[in-house]
Amino acid sequence: MEEEIQIFVEQELEGYLAGLELDEGSKDAIRYHKARYEKSLNWIATMNPGEKLVLEMGGESVTTRLIQRYFSTCSLQTTNFEFRRAFPLEDSVFDLVLCMEVIEHIFDLEILQATTFSGVDHVLQEIHRILRPGGQLFLTTPNASSTWVIQRTLLDQPPLAYENHFREFTFQEMCSRVQGAGFDIIKAGTETVWADWDFKHITDFMRANGYSLENRGDDTFIIARK
Repeated sequence: MEEEIQIFVEQELEGYLAGLELDEGSKDAIRYHKARYEKSLNWIATMNPGEKLVLEMGGESVTTRLIQRYFSTCSLQTTNFEFRRAFPLEDSVFDLVLCMEVIEHIFDLEILQATTFSGVDHVLQEIHRILRPGGQLFLTTPNASSTWVIQRTLLDQPPLAYENHFREFTFQEMCSRVQGAGFDIIKAGTETVWADWDFKHITDFMRANGYSLENRGDDTFIIARK
């Protein structure tokens, strides 16, 4: 299936880009996410989305096209509302919610003296509310404890995958927040979807000094059940 999805994403992505009036630099910025699209589809496929009512958080994008075309029998909806307010959706409606590269953009509900993550917790609680019993969440978000972020810190760069994010979470942090919203985690791990570079100098140091190399990929992937 992985090879099938890889070929599908490559073909669909180029078809999508051909219809956009963008310069090649802007198109390459979208192509940069190709590995993430492929790995996301592989994870979603394990959730059997066919014939299910699916909500994709974050509005229409290239991922919308990929999901609609690869999982053509699912009923897919997208969002166009403010996530830090109550979602204008009924309780226990959706079979599957896709929250891909969204959570790191969510600000607190109120600006206080210190970050409380009230916005992140609110979004996760609202997703839990709108899922039917047994419904599932698929969440991806940059991993704040990846080898890539460690290297950025050593290079005196901000310890973030992308500097315009409100907050990035470590793998363990994100798992804890998902569980805190009432979910049971079915599968969780990290994937390398952007920074596929040689971090041997970092991993050798970590291994020699007893630091764990587990879940050091640059993106956290979580499947959780209500």
